[in-house]
Amino acid sequence: MKVNRSKAIIMMLMITLGILVALQLKVTNLGVKYVQISDLDGLQRTIEKEKAEIVRLAALKNQLLEKSEQYEAAQDPNVSFESVLMEEIRLYKAFSGYAELAGPGVVIIVSDGERDLQEGEDPNTLIVHDYDIRALIDDLRNAGAEAIAINNQRILLGKTELYCTGPTILINNQVFAQPYIITAIGNRDRLIEVAEGPNGYAGLLRQIGLYVEVNSSINVKIPAYAAYKNPLYLNLLEEIKP
Repeated sequence: MKVNRSKAIIMMLMITLGILVALQLKVTNLGVKYVQISDLDGLQRTIEKEKAEIVRLAALKNQLLEKSEQYEAAQDPNVSFESVLMEEIRLYKAFSGYAELAGPGVVIIVSDGERDLQEGEDPNTLIVHDYDIRALIDDLRNAGAEAIAINNQRILLGKTELYCTGPTILINNQVFAQPYIITAIGNRDRLIEVAEGPNGYAGLLRQIGLYVEVNSSINVKIPAYAAYKNPLYLNLLEEIKP
């Protein structure tokens, strides 16, 4: 039966997810090792990434459980299976970047430093670079950010182009100058903790002398990905009916 088949598939996914979580925990518990003080910062960031991965896997587990319940509910004559599928499409559009989003999160403003340069110091030290923005994005993702934008440009892993062009930064084929406004949707307390914490990249930028402002918001708006283009050569085949 289709229902039993769906349950079997979801059960296999759950088992696989359990194995991944177990392996993740094993990786983070390799025993006691003596390390140098200079290595502590890197190890702390690694631990934070591993914790974020465990949280992500746990969230995926909950999504699979919820999907299983939705499929079971769809067998109820009072629940439309089409409505269940439409809800899935809505979620896929949200996470794939096709839809505008809103929710609680943080707003981070980053701009060049204005302090006086020390003797012999490179002026580029006080300029915001593309790798600085990428590092801040990584921190937010590791903290569980569900959607991120910079200067109203949606950031998608593997799709967004982000690199320096002189004193400006190119984002999704558009050029932006400072200040760079990073918006992220997620758990506000967690995002603030990572952004303001001693091991966060924002703290490092402050120490260097760059301007970094972190604000919490109950309603952050994230635009849809603007770089999607209509296909020029793709054509959908007609639906084959049984």
